[in-house]
Amino acid sequence: RDDEKIQIPTIDSTLGIICFILNIFFPGLGSVIAGLVGNHMPTVLIGILQFFLAALLIGWLWSIWWGFIIFTKSQKGGARNPSIV
Repeated sequence: RDDEKIQIPTIDSTLGIICFILNIFFPGLGSVIAGLVGNHMPTVLIGILQFFLAALLIGWLWSIWWGFIIFTKSQKGGARNPSIV
């Protein structure tokens, strides 16, 4: 699966749903938070790009998709200690 090839931090399941919701309403914010909590700077940079590209709609759609992947991985992993999967 494509989402298994992408390096996104696995975070706690509660934070995963919060990041997903944030990415829907505030593009990139959930990605930035997941990247900071998971100590994964590429995810932080992706969140910043999502924010700036949201005005072109592509960033908002990308943010929703990325938030869904963060949520999915948090449900599978349920990591108490964030890590990169």
